[in-house]
Amino acid sequence: MAPLNSGVNIQVWDDHQKNWVPLSKIYLEEAKIYRWRTRSKESFQFRMLHLSLPMTKTHEGWEGVFETPFQSGIVSFTISTQEEKEKIENYVYTDHRKLTEKQYQSLLEDLLKEANICFQQSGLETNISASGFIREYSMLQWIYIESSIYKLRNTFQKIEAHPLRNLRKEEVLMRRERVKSVTHTRRLFNLIQIHTTHTRKE
Repeated sequence: MAPLNSGVNIQVWDDHQKNWVPLSKIYLEEAKIYRWRTRSKESFQFRMLHLSLPMTKTHEGWEGVFETPFQSGIVSFTISTQEEKEKIENYVYTDHRKLTEKQYQSLLEDLLKEANICFQQSGLETNISASGFIREYSMLQWIYIESSIYKLRNTFQKIEAHPLRNLRKEEVLMRRERVKSVTHTRRLFNLIQIHTTHTRKE
């Protein structure tokens, strides 16, 4: 039996191809917002995973947006009109920024090659060992040095132009009134201490 056709052709904007692609053929990625449109002017309901999607009426038909779930797998869309009900399934692919298990293993190997380290973390299921690794020069170190040498040169130039610590011997002249005031304050403090000591003895 042929699948039911609602007569509503949903198109989704593809950022990679820069054109409108049918809903059943669009390449979907997880946790991404997509624009959709249709030239059909009749009323209908558009659902994704049994949830109604908002839509706006335009001069050419209807349009709106939907956001894919934050996980890969099959996602179902439903288009319902007064006559028919159509179901369209597509696959949501993993975000390309995520690491696969193979990439994660490769990342750990690179880290162990760069430094003689061993991860110790509770709940870590992957066995990691730092034995047998030696510290050697690598392209990764050279790329880091090359990218940081400009900042390092600027830092040394700033230090040479304006040292952080520059001790200078300077003579400070003080007025006699201020010196007398300080001496008087010290003598008054000593008298208070002597008076307090005598009071405690009595």
